[in-house]
Amino acid sequence: MKGKRTLNALIRLLDDPDPQVYQDVEARILSYGLRIWDDLSQAVYIVPGEVTRCRLQKILETLHLQHTRALLLNWQAGPGNDLLSAMLLMAEHNYPQMDREQVRSHIDIIRKDAWLELNDHLTALEQIKVLNQVFFQIHGFRTAKGGYSGEEHLYINDVLAQKRGNTLIINILYAILAEKLDMPVYMVRLPGRYILAYLDTPYHKHISRDDVLFYFSTDQPGHLWSHQDIGELLSELNITPDKSHFTPCSSDDIMQGVLHMLSEGHRRMNHPGRAKDLQDLSAIFRKA
Repeated sequence: MKGKRTLNALIRLLDDPDPQVYQDVEARILSYGLRIWDDLSQAVYIVPGEVTRCRLQKILETLHLQHTRALLLNWQAGPGNDLLSAMLLMAEHNYPQMDREQVRSHIDIIRKDAWLELNDHLTALEQIKVLNQVFFQIHGFRTAKGGYSGEEHLYINDVLAQKRGNTLIINILYAILAEKLDMPVYMVRLPGRYILAYLDTPYHKHISRDDVLFYFSTDQPGHLWSHQDIGELLSELNITPDKSHFTPCSSDDIMQGVLHMLSEGHRRMNHPGRAKDLQDLSAIFRKA
């Protein structure tokens, strides 16, 4: 009870015109952490004064960002770095009330449809043709032109509902489905974009370009690239090829791309605060 009285007293001080007083009060409130989330969420609707309300909303946004940062760090340190969990985490950052199980169930429906058409006798190319048929034709997924035309093309819950998305998110969704179907499909990072690679072997830490059968991307369904094609693309860009351009990239590399994409998307939608927050989060995955 005493803690709640102290919190309420601090909230009443949020409209103090002295910047130093406000900074001290803000720091005190933030020190409580997420345990006061519900109290602040309720207070923002009942506190008198627009200044107090705006400052309280800013504190809520800061707490939310701190929470997302902690979850990303836990994900990064965890085993496996499950991409679906990371995509759900980022969607929850934008939609705190999102239903995770609804997203997982939707993905499982697509997985089951593909699983029914697959068998152990199919070649790698035949497997991809089956998944393409289910993903693009039966379920109607496609990449959004321009890539950044709205939030509905950036987050996995919206992409599943709208069946359209930024190429990176669609590629990630495709890779998630492939993993659930035991298909050795992984993300590869090229300059300015990410593509998919089908491996000739289960993934291991010493993967080389010779372990990749072919490359492809969801923005060009049915089109395959060889090592030579990737080399020629890099040559056109005046970039010296190295191993990273031909082999699966790390989860950190993927998350850097995701956070950059989300930040750029929000910047184009004139959400500068959210864009900066997402860009700041990307520092978690930046190589030292």
